[in-house]
Amino acid sequence: MIEVINLIETRMKLMREEFKKKIEGIPFWQLESIFPKNREYSSQEEYVNDILNKCEKENFLYQSLEKDLSILKNNEKQELNIFSISHRFLEGKGYSENQIEELYKFIDEVRLLIEKNDTRHILAEEQYKQIQGKNKT
Repeated sequence: MIEVINLIETRMKLMREEFKKKIEGIPFWQLESIFPKNREYSSQEEYVNDILNKCEKENFLYQSLEKDLSILKNNEKQELNIFSISHRFLEGKGYSENQIEELYKFIDEVRLLIEKNDTRHILAEEQYKQIQGKNKT
């Protein structure tokens, strides 16, 4: 499962970098009108990081990936949230066809890694049972 966790963490890191790039592309004076300051910041970087954290909390995909990471790290036996994201939902959120296609490729990668991991686990269990059977005779 470590491969799946790493893949999701990498995706989240890329999303965070994308958010940051977009935020930093907005002139500071305009940032303040879009994201009013709710407190005093010691630096512009601190302000940008606060906006970045808000973006992560409001982005459904980032939140889904965060929940899925928790599921994987805690070895919970439930389906990941990203497997239930529909095409229509993504369209409603304003995703372009290219973005949807890219997301589904990522979801397929996750699914393949999970299946690969499950297969390894099953094979390891079968080998263990065979070894146990040989040791009894």
